[in-house]
Amino acid sequence: MNIFFGRFIKYKFSFQQFYLSFILILSLCIKVEAQNISPHPSTLDIASQYNGNKVTLPYGETEFSNIFTINSTKITLSNIEFNLKEFSKNTKNTPPRADAGNKKIGSTKELITLDARNSFDEESELSYRWRQVGNSKNKINLINPTTSQPHFTVPDLTFAEVINFELTVTDSEGLSNTDNVSVIIYPHNVSNIFYHPATEDKAWLYNGNETYISTGKNGESGLRIYKKVYKGDQILAKFSISSPHSTGSLFSRIDNQKAYLSHNETDFYHLFTITSDQTTDLTIAAGTFPHSGIILSDIEFILISANPDPTLNSEPIANAGLEQTVSSGDNVTLDGTGSGDLESSLTYKWKQIDNSGITVNLRNKETVNPTFIVPASSGVNTISFELTVTDEEGLYDKATVNVLTLPGLLQRFTPSNDTNIIYVSNRKGNDEAATPISASEIIDPTSPEKKIIPFKTLKAAMSQLRDGYPDWILLKRGETWVNESFGILNKSGRNIKERILFAYYGNKGDRPVIKSGPLSGLLANNQITSNIAIVGLDFYAHTRDPKSKDYVISGQGETGLAFVGGGNNILIEDTLIRYFKNGAIVQSFDGKIYKNFTFKQSIILHSYSIPSLGHSSGLYLEGIDGILIEDNFFDHNGWNEEIKEATATKFNHNIYIQTNNIGKNIIVKNNIISRGSSHGMHGRAGGLFENNLFISNSIGLQLGYKTTPLKIGTLAHAKNNVILSGKLMAPTGGDSSTTKAVWGLYTETNALDEGGEVLVENNIVANAVYHGDSNLDYKMVSGGVYDNNLSYNWNFYNDNFDPSWKNPNSNIENYMSNIDKEPTLEAFLNILSSRKLNDRNKLFTATEVNNFIRSCFNK
Repeated sequence: MNIFFGRFIKYKFSFQQFYLSFILILSLCIKVEAQNISPHPSTLDIASQYNGNKVTLPYGETEFSNIFTINSTKITLSNIEFNLKEFSKNTKNTPPRADAGNKKIGSTKELITLDARNSFDEESELSYRWRQVGNSKNKINLINPTTSQPHFTVPDLTFAEVINFELTVTDSEGLSNTDNVSVIIYPHNVSNIFYHPATEDKAWLYNGNETYISTGKNGESGLRIYKKVYKGDQILAKFSISSPHSTGSLFSRIDNQKAYLSHNETDFYHLFTITSDQTTDLTIAAGTFPHSGIILSDIEFILISANPDPTLNSEPIANAGLEQTVSSGDNVTLDGTGSGDLESSLTYKWKQIDNSGITVNLRNKETVNPTFIVPASSGVNTISFELTVTDEEGLYDKATVNVLTLPGLLQRFTPSNDTNIIYVSNRKGNDEAATPISASEIIDPTSPEKKIIPFKTLKAAMSQLRDGYPDWILLKRGETWVNESFGILNKSGRNIKERILFAYYGNKGDRPVIKSGPLSGLLANNQITSNIAIVGLDFYAHTRDPKSKDYVISGQGETGLAFVGGGNNILIEDTLIRYFKNGAIVQSFDGKIYKNFTFKQSIILHSYSIPSLGHSSGLYLEGIDGILIEDNFFDHNGWNEEIKEATATKFNHNIYIQTNNIGKNIIVKNNIISRGSSHGMHGRAGGLFENNLFISNSIGLQLGYKTTPLKIGTLAHAKNNVILSGKLMAPTGGDSSTTKAVWGLYTETNALDEGGEVLVENNIVANAVYHGDSNLDYKMVSGGVYDNNLSYNWNFYNDNFDPSWKNPNSNIENYMSNIDKEPTLEAFLNILSSRKLNDRNKLFTATEVNNFIRSCFNK
């Protein structure tokens, strides 16, 4: 329902429950007057969900009037026709309310995120400003201090400290309000005096019988710990309770100092500094006990000593570093530099401890950074290492780390006896002296054991390819070619197992970079081109990148990888394509047909065009029989807000699959697709779209096209997709090239007119960032099957909110916080955009994120 102030509106409803889609702030006074045309057969309920106030239109009456202070309004109607006579709000601007969140705690190197999201204003959007206040020995570097959720990393510390931050929120008319929050930060070198976990058999539970862990002194019931501490020492006291207490008092008392837990909080943190010469009394206590059912748990006292005993030797701390994902042939370095000891130097000893069946030759295994070459293996394996660090007095600690190994290039592609290996190195190559090397002369082409003379330029390397042979062009990892490209490809490999391969060699360094500027990275133009694989390369139109020092102010640009014509078996894998007009195109042309195109584990970013030069997409596919798009990342394709003429339009998309592809042979699964100009996925031809994550697209996923129904025998099947944060195409206005569509999963009206089928099941569409007249979560068509789909906070009509949902407002920021990363969408996208060669971090896959979002909806 759209409510317009001061207008007379008439509605008729059949039996349903729904929630008003407009946002009403808690202190907003709403006057509602409704007149029923005839006495209602049941009841009209209008109630505030915030404070439970409810006023019901009595049976037999026709007029209703009441004033509410409302958060959101639930209406239950049964076949009622009524006129909305008046809907008004208080127009006086009131100051906003600042809420800096709850007290926080963190130790050295920990990421702390402040949170002002509970701040609000009745009339307008808020601006935020955070600053550190008070006297502090540590100056905090606060990241993004003008956002609702700034963050910082706790610095190295000797003593604990309470850091105070002031939040100022300001509305659009300049009215402001402030709030403060404190953060306790403390060092690593602490002693845990006491800890007791959240287990009911030991927790402090008030159940009417007043049962406690123990009894304190002075009539205070609670927990008392006896530990001698001294003047200048710091004690960090922590505990939690199962629910906020409305009566009584809970506090910690140390050295005759008291700190209380507020009635609206469940987590207690307080830093005490001992002022007496010494004390032995550490207490968690209750003055008057809170109401029945409170469980107190997770009690902890942490000592930060002012004068640690120099005669005591503390245990060292072992740290075996971060988990890594590598491939066969890679040179891997383990990292024990995070280990440490307060009193002495350490010795290191590493050993392999897994049962993978893979034996690693660990070099320098008694140093802080041993190395090894990943052995060849099939499939995915996990190799585990144990690090033992020992101090000068024999105390030791252990830590483990896992290394995930993937099949290397040689395990996925096997050269034939007559394969020519064409090596290319921009640094050490020599076009005149180089010659291809027969694969029969080399054991591992990716790490040649014999001396080679590589070619220097891509053009010279391309001239060595033979049509019908499985030749390989391998570029040196970590090197860059500037203003070069592979040019025109007019040759094919022998068959699907004996392809022409464009890939890399070397056991360290990132993808080879081809900076092609305004040129295509590779172009098959009106050719029959078959049995081609492009693996592990970086195609970069560097002169089209506004952030590049080589940027040229021009709309000129070509396609990163273009296959126009026909052929079979084209594979693009683990490849990065960025800043082209179109990232990749595969297009059957001039009577030729492409079959079996696979695009997997790759990245396409920042494709854009200006109107005079045509349309732009990340991936454009036309006339293909057999498409697999799997485990990729597509971001910010079809537009670039930094370039005046490259604005978002309805013609440009992240992925554009035309109607003349063979829909029954299309599979698109496990991709992350974000910030497209218009569509995340324009699936005109139908096919299977499974477990994809769509973020901040104007239109998430569209099935079918209005002028071309799905072909008979074609199923458009969307299952298990998650669509989040729908955005407006042109936030500052638009023209005929834009629309106001904010659509989640859209089925074209005539999709079934020629015998095709539509099945949409188990999808989630949630939390649009823009709400307007054109918001649509699901567009359904008669004859389609729609089952077990979920919609929340996208548009008013289909919202199926369930109060039992764990956290329906969850988004990418929540996911990042859940995995202890910077909680921003920008950080999430940056990690995906900068994914290294052969990196398979499962935390940044559609499957992991989608499973998290589903769990927030109890799915």
